[in-house]
This record gives sequence, C-alpha cells and structure tokens, in this order.
Amino acid sequence: MVFFKKLMEKNVPVAFIRILYNWYNNLRCSVRWNNVIICGEMWSSSGRGSVPISICYVDELITQLRHSSYGLHIGQLFAGCAFYADDIALLSASCYGLQRLINICEKYGTEWDIRFNPTKSQLINFGIPNPSAC
Repeated sequence: MVFFKKLMEKNVPVAFIRILYNWYNNLRCSVRWNNVIICGEMWSSSGRGSVPISICYVDELITQLRHSSYGLHIGQLFAGCAFYADDIALLSASCYGLQRLINICEKYGTEWDIRFNPTKSQLINFGIPNPSAC
C-alpha cells in the first residue's frame, strides 16, 4: 500500500511498519443491528482511515503547493491550501494560479494513487462575474 511506502520514505522503523501493516490488515468490526450481525473491515474506502494517516499522504503535497509560488499569500505566509483529513481547499488570487495548484494536486494524486472527486468539488470566486471566463 502507498501509506506504508510513505512511512518507509520517512525512515519509520521497519518493525513498526510491519506492526501497522499487520494491524490494519486484520482490523474487523461487528455490529448488531435489529438482531443481525454486520461484519466488515475497519479500513476506509480511501485506504487511509484516519486524520494522522491522511497527514502522512499530504505533507509532501503541501510542500509542493507552498513552493510553487502560486496560491494565496498573506505577506510571506503561504495560505494557498487548507487540509482536514481527505478534504482540501485551494486558495488563489487568480484563476491561473488556482489552475496551477489544481495541476500540482492532480500530478501528486496520480503519483500517490490519490483520487480527487470532481463531482464533490466546488468553485467560489469573488470579483469575476463569470467563473467559466477564467
């Protein structure tokens, strides 16, 4: 899995990675609902499962976005992205800069098997009457 590759890149001890791998591959749950027992795996459909694990996936993406010179800046502070778990907000003062940030995310997603769902994506713009004119 990509998550474990990311941990190896961060020099996490192999013994700890093996423990996590075994743990995640054997997590199961059982729920009794109306006297019916429902069983399933405890690994999310995105394959990441929790906020700390999601952070492991996106820290390098945040660095790439910050060093791209695109996106919103407040003085010297980069404010071009905000993350929580598997949600991301990209902020830019121009349509061109926003598209560059999206391109960086798309490339990173392809490299690390992260899928961005365009049907759940939204665009908010201020100052331009027609966002499709960007």
